[in-house]
Amino acid sequence: MPSHSALEEVIVTAQKREENVQSIPIAVTALSEETIRNANMLNMDDVSRQVPGFTVSTYNPVTPQPFIRGVGSSPSDAGSDASVGVFIDGVYAGRAGGYRADMFDIQRVEVLRGPQGTLFGRNVAGGALNILTNMPTREFAANLELTAGDYDLWGIKGMLNGPLGENFAARLAFAGRQRDGDTDNTVTGNELRDEDNKSVRGRMRWDASENFSALLSADYTKDELKGPAARNYEGADPFVVLDSVGIGFLAPALLPTSSDAFKIEAAVDGYAEREMYSGTLQLDWQIPLGTITSVSAYRNSEYDFLDDVFGLAFQPASGLAPLLTNYADEDSHQYSQELRITSTTAHLVWTAGLYYLREEVDR
Repeated sequence: MPSHSALEEVIVTAQKREENVQSIPIAVTALSEETIRNANMLNMDDVSRQVPGFTVSTYNPVTPQPFIRGVGSSPSDAGSDASVGVFIDGVYAGRAGGYRADMFDIQRVEVLRGPQGTLFGRNVAGGALNILTNMPTREFAANLELTAGDYDLWGIKGMLNGPLGENFAARLAFAGRQRDGDTDNTVTGNELRDEDNKSVRGRMRWDASENFSALLSADYTKDELKGPAARNYEGADPFVVLDSVGIGFLAPALLPTSSDAFKIEAAVDGYAEREMYSGTLQLDWQIPLGTITSVSAYRNSEYDFLDDVFGLAFQPASGLAPLLTNYADEDSHQYSQELRITSTTAHLVWTAGLYYLREEVDR
């Protein structure tokens, strides 16, 4: 008998409701939990390697710059907003430093290409990235994953899920990852581009009745990283680079190890430190007209970093080093409230809503 195969149905929420990805008029790529796990995707950079037309430019580990179909934004000052919106469990993440964290216990990642302003508001001229974490369920489940590798790498991921009573379910997920640096700064003798990430997330769901449910979520992330070695020339001809600024004749003295991809010469090591936390309350009511959803959220992001911009071995005593470094210290607070109603009838599918966002940035 001939064998038959069928494509697995992929459900997405690209239009603020659960739908089959093949039935929506949006260019969207959806990555399932199984795909993310099998490809060992750790963060947004790994997602960009799996999705056509989606790239992430990372000047500093805590300030990613997502681009979709070439549309994005590179400024990160307090008055600039991204052209690609990132949404975590339905909540907009306004600052770049507030969403490039380890991905763990992820249900699905959706990359929506092209302008999405009708349903997602401002700052989605290039597209939108939806990151959805796993929901609490009433079935008991647990897992633990350990990782080890070179450069003294170790990692841990875990999850605990189960009921807390007749109508309650909770889920706790955590992740940690540490690794020594893989690039040597020949000036200071220290190793750069290390990893030190710690994250935890808790979610609790209350199914009060068939028509009403509440979902409370909270998460915390902390990163402490040494310099990213962002200006490692990795084999580029140093004379070409330095001739462009008129000091090519100094190349042998300034970049003696430029042909080695794992060595740089920098006057300062640099660093990046970040701390993030957020809380979200989502309420859903089923009424004859449709589903009313309220999403109240608070997000806080604090980070500071110091980079050596050119990777040149000017010593601080020369007075030039301060001119070749980039430093930022940012603290942002974000409050948002979304209220929407979604309805599906035999002849019409519609969504209406209101959205409020207040963001305070001190940089």
